[in-house]
Amino acid sequence: MSVDADAVVAEAGALMRARGMESAEFQEAAWRAYAGGGSGLVHAPTGTGKTMAAWLGAVAEGKLESLKAGELEIGKAEKQKNRKAGNDGLGTGKVGRGRVVGVGVRALWVTPL
Repeated sequence: MSVDADAVVAEAGALMRARGMESAEFQEAAWRAYAGGGSGLVHAPTGTGKTMAAWLGAVAEGKLESLKAGELEIGKAEKQKNRKAGNDGLGTGKVGRGRVVGVGVRALWVTPL
């Protein structure tokens, strides 16, 4: 399931504003690059928001995908049929022990030691 880069940037900005922060231009550029499938390196002084730049793109995308999956809600009988077949019916993962696995935010965080 993919989400629009503009939606990711808007959602990440909203997450920051909800905590009384404003996004910087470099953070929005990082979120847009992430949403477009890019990767990169953020180089900025301490306290400028590198963590938010690197992390909130993935968080915003995960939130939007969860909301999108909720909009695709299918009927209870169809869900049961899919569970018995071994999938969640949304193309988002397999069902294991009564829960969907393989769904959510996935990120690789590498930091210097």
